[in-house]
Amino acid sequence: MTNLPLKNNRIDHYTIIVPNGKEVSEFHEQVLGYPFLELKNINTGTAPQGTYDMANYIMEWPDHSGRLLVITEGLTEASIFHRFMLKYGQGIHHIALEIDDVDAAFATLQENNIRLTSPKVVTDMLSGLKQCFIDNTDTGVFIELIERKRDVSAVPDTSQKGFFTENNMSELAGTMQSYLEEGGGSRAVRHSDIDTYSYEKQLTDLRLSTFTIEVPDVQRALRFYADVLGFTRAISARGEPELYLAQEPNIRFHIRPLGREGFNCRLRCTTNSLESAPGTMDGNPFRTQVIDDVSYLDKQKSGYDLEIAGAGVFQRAGTSAATAA
Repeated sequence: MTNLPLKNNRIDHYTIIVPNGKEVSEFHEQVLGYPFLELKNINTGTAPQGTYDMANYIMEWPDHSGRLLVITEGLTEASIFHRFMLKYGQGIHHIALEIDDVDAAFATLQENNIRLTSPKVVTDMLSGLKQCFIDNTDTGVFIELIERKRDVSAVPDTSQKGFFTENNMSELAGTMQSYLEEGGGSRAVRHSDIDTYSYEKQLTDLRLSTFTIEVPDVQRALRFYADVLGFTRAISARGEPELYLAQEPNIRFHIRPLGREGFNCRLRCTTNSLESAPGTMDGNPFRTQVIDDVSYLDKQKSGYDLEIAGAGVFQRAGTSAATAA
């Protein structure tokens, strides 16, 4: 493939689509330790002028690295992300990779016949923020490429924590329209009947460790992540293939066969707080089950498939440094 793989810097953010953004953002802030940065309301065109059809709760990862979680809720029945959620289910919609030159990457992907969700890069003319989406057929989840100009003297500075623009968010949402027109039935959405919940304890050292993505063709996906997106292939201690970015070797991507209807992506985090503060999980209505010291959280609260493991569990299931052939 010409001029591939792409050269990625790091994960910029991941975005989830939920029916209850306020509750999910409060859960992430009060229990999981994600700092809340901003609520950005957008009108993508399905709401009357002066109102909004999409809410985006922007949170920072617990490690204060500047990387982000965006919690998106469609506010009208006609909004793109509400309809997308009803068709494909709530959960992780995309993972964004920060790169230095989105225009060049976009041209390279087009030259190599890689399917994108739009015919051009989405660009905010004021800030210079550039973004585009790669189709999820081979990756199991949409991959966003984002370019932030890291110039502290710029106004606005696109590298500041949580910086997104209304124009780009609205235009990127529009690129999902064709996926609503494709065939396929609707999936269940878990609405909440609880407005607020008082969380007494917070995990203080949560670390993101593994994205597990289900795909129709595992080998094809592994090749795409490595040959197109520039991930490094490795073998885990369990002898299973996995991927990581060179600048973020502690965050692993596991690719698994499709196990249910539609695409699925889940996240595992690790913590030492489960033993020091067991009440954080025990006795609260958001942990659905515990298997081998891993807590599987209620999707109604977390918004997506989220697992919390003690550090010992992560170490036992750790990865080898050997690179796959």
